[in-house]
Amino acid sequence: MLVESASKSGNGTDATERLLLDLARELGVLEFQGQKVSVVCEANKLEQETYQQKQESLRLEIQQAHKDIAESKGALEEARLVRKHNAEYEVLRAQITEQPSRSATNKEISRIQSAMQSCRADEQRVDLVLELRHKQFALLQHYLEDLNSPVDEEELQLLLGQKQQLLESHPPSVTPREGSSGRQSMPMDVDEGEEGAAP
Repeated sequence: MLVESASKSGNGTDATERLLLDLARELGVLEFQGQKVSVVCEANKLEQETYQQKQESLRLEIQQAHKDIAESKGALEEARLVRKHNAEYEVLRAQITEQPSRSATNKEISRIQSAMQSCRADEQRVDLVLELRHKQFALLQHYLEDLNSPVDEEELQLLLGQKQQLLESHPPSVTPREGSSGRQSMPMDVDEGEEGAAP
């Protein structure tokens, strides 16, 4: 375009100089714009790098914040656990304080053991008495059964025969002492047996 303008003009030298000046101006403008663009690009690049640095710093801060939060949660849980244990220990301490002393407890244990031994002794005595009463009752029941059972006629005749033999072998003419202690006592026993057998 500059060459066409120079060929159309009448004075070639002046036109060429003007064109060169115009070209130089345009080159200067272009160079300035290029420098401006370069500066802007460099500024944008620096700004981008700064942004990336800030972004990385922010990411690290976020990571550290998450780590701090996790540690704080752990510390909080531990503090809650310690507080819970302290409350439980306090309850146990209060319960232990309410309990009697060890010496008093040992005395109470000794008293209870003595009472238990006494109860065992009483129980053994009661068992012996019950066993004795049971045997006595069984014997009494046996006697009652014997008294209520009918007397056999043969046994009665046998007893009468034995009585007769005793009377014949030991007549009443013996000394009073022997008669009082021996023969007369036996007939009385036989009589009692007869009386018991009569019903």
